[in-house]
This record gives sequence, structure tokens and C-alpha cells, in this order.
Amino acid sequence: MVGTTASVICRLEDADYEGHSMAMLNRIAAALDRRVEIRFVPVKKSCAPLAFA
Repeated sequence: MVGTTASVICRLEDADYEGHSMAMLNRIAAALDRRVEIRFVPVKKSCAPLAFA
């Protein structure tokens, strides 16, 4: 469906793999009739004050 080899898919499924590209993610999304969406969301801040040493 994606037009790539099984070994490439295996690498993508590896949690330690760091070679992901937007192009490949878009190809996978297109094959699944989906789109890639990246969002930047705020980090929840702790109510406790930070202690600096």
C-alpha cells in the first residue's frame, strides 16, 4: 500500500529508530486515507514553585 519494502516498514515500527521523515509519514498516511497532523501543545506546569539550589 505504501510502495516500500517490508524492511523499511520494520525499521519504522522499531521504537528506537530515529530516521523518520515527513515524506514517509505522508506516504503512510495517504495509504491509510489519513493525513499527518503535528501539534505543539503547552507543557502542563506544576503548581509547586521550583526550588533553585
